[in-house]
Amino acid sequence: MSASPATTLLALLTEEVGAVGEFLAVLKQEESALTQAELDPLLALAGRKGEFTARLNALVERREAILKAGGLPAGREGMDKLAAADKSGQVGRLWSRLLAVAGEARAQNEINGKLIAVLFQHNQRALSELMAAANMAMTYGADGQQKGGGGGRLLGSA
Repeated sequence: MSASPATTLLALLTEEVGAVGEFLAVLKQEESALTQAELDPLLALAGRKGEFTARLNALVERREAILKAGGLPAGREGMDKLAAADKSGQVGRLWSRLLAVAGEARAQNEINGKLIAVLFQHNQRALSELMAAANMAMTYGADGQQKGGGGGRLLGSA
């Protein structure tokens, strides 16, 4: 195996570690907005997350192409082989760092997903209560008198 794939990969791995680190920072901003119920920044953060996803996918595709060009298998297996063959240890260190930062980003994204689910449930309950209150307040009988006690189900209830 030539040193060319390892040398080329060093710059790419450095870029990939940086990009995942930036993505993690965006995820932490999203968590902050979610925990503080600041909904306005969420749309912009969602857009940034989409941009990072596209950028990270492109970096992975480039990494996979380098592995293939070097005659290595795709994915983690190829990276592990390349790291083991790199006598300087640089590829292994960067690959380990990338895996660690990607793991942090995955965990942060899961936290954010749970926070979004909690906010969604809260909003659904609030909406159900508002709809039930509006339904009760605006229900009138044939005689024009307000009816009490609405007998229907609450919106969102099963």
